[in-house]
Formats: sequence, C-alpha cells, structure tokens
Amino acid sequence: MKDHKFKKNARLHYKRDFSKIIRQGKKVESDYLRLYGLVNDLAFSRVGIIIGKKFGHAVLRNKAKRVIRDLFRKFKTHIKHGYDLVFYIKPAFHDLAFVQKKKFFGTF
Repeated sequence: MKDHKFKKNARLHYKRDFSKIIRQGKKVESDYLRLYGLVNDLAFSRVGIIIGKKFGHAVLRNKAKRVIRDLFRKFKTHIKHGYDLVFYIKPAFHDLAFVQKKKFFGTF
C-alpha cells in the first residue's frame, strides 16, 4: 500500500520559509490558485498553504486547506523530490467541484 500520509516534516511551518519561497521561487498562476516553488536541500518536498479571509469564513478556509493537503498526499508521487511548494488559494477555488479540483491539481 502506498504511503498517503501528510507527515509533519512535509509541511512548511515558518514565516521566513514562506517569504523566501515567495520572493525567490518560481510562480505559476491560474484563476483558482497561485503556486510558488523553490528547490530545497532535502530528500522530500514540503508544502505550505496560504488562504486569505476574503475566501470566506473559517469553515470554508479550513475545508479548502484540507482539500489541498489531500490532493498533495495523493499526487506527491508525481511531484519531484526536493521542492518547497506554497499554494495561495484564491476565492474562485471554492466554486470548483472536488473532481475539478483534482483534475486541476494534476495539471500543475
């Protein structure tokens, strides 16, 4: 069985890490989210999620973060090792159905 856990070391925790990735990393943008990526010196990739209050109330924001984490877990075998990724979720992301989010995530 494949390892689909989202371990603690796979998360970005510190503001300085987020800032560095946003400043120095490459950016890919769509109508639904913005993805920043930067090479790290680790044998695994890490992910961080940014979501603003314009997205909606806390329940909606937390659900969107859970969806991104779930998709990251499922697609992490397709992501090259050694990258730090920051997802900035835009309000339009909320309007997508889960199947569309999964399909959209696979294009990144």
